[in-house]
Amino acid sequence: MTELIRGKCIESHHIDNGESIQFLYDEKLLSPFTQCMLYFGSLQQINKPTVLKIPKYQSRLEQEWVGSKRAYNAEVPSPEPLALIQTEGVERGMLFEFVEGEPLYKQSEPEKRYQFGKIAGEMHAALPLSSTDWDENEKSQ
Repeated sequence: MTELIRGKCIESHHIDNGESIQFLYDEKLLSPFTQCMLYFGSLQQINKPTVLKIPKYQSRLEQEWVGSKRAYNAEVPSPEPLALIQTEGVERGMLFEFVEGEPLYKQSEPEKRYQFGKIAGEMHAALPLSSTDWDENEKSQ
């Protein structure tokens, strides 16, 4: 059964800021690691499968959005961050391209988890922390 989430675009390279969005999804999942909601579907303005992530902690959304864009622009293997949105409710979320594959938490093979750790390590090496990042945010980007 397909359901709809409505909202407005806050920031995107694909959608005009302030433009209304209608995200159609047919599957949702509560992440067992981060407790964020993940909605799997599509957005009319973007002609590809997408995932809408609504974080449990809204205060961390802006930092995660900036970090996701930095990782993608540094060519770290990661989903493309497509849009930052405000839903009709009070929540904000991030729209990413959908990447095929089994969720990491379902992987029983240690090699797959190791590979993810290696990618995360490469991401941190490609995007070194500067002292201004730490000073402005009181934590690592």
